[in-house]
Amino acid sequence: MQGEFTLLLDRVKVLVLIFLYVKGPLSFTELLNMINEVNELTKKERITKGNLDSHIKVMLNNGLIERRESFYFITGKKVIYKITEKGKEELFNTIKELEYIRDLIKENKK
Repeated sequence: MQGEFTLLLDRVKVLVLIFLYVKGPLSFTELLNMINEVNELTKKERITKGNLDSHIKVMLNNGLIERRESFYFITGKKVIYKITEKGKEELFNTIKELEYIRDLIKENKK
């Protein structure tokens, strides 16, 4: 499996895909703020801009998200990210894997 992209192993990438799927296209700052809100709720360490940028580059290179630039007269350029069909497929597969694991845990508790 070396060299193969595995979404399940990376919660930040899962969160990015969830937010883009649920909320629609988002800016880098919006993604960073949402992930850090979740991290605060779950008592995880905040992620940095550099850390999120690394995750986004990997996701762009794997075709899970796409980057779009919009130009506004007053504010200038704004970059937004959007989930791709491949990203949706990976997200749904990850959810199925998690549901399967959850069911195994439930069965084990009986």
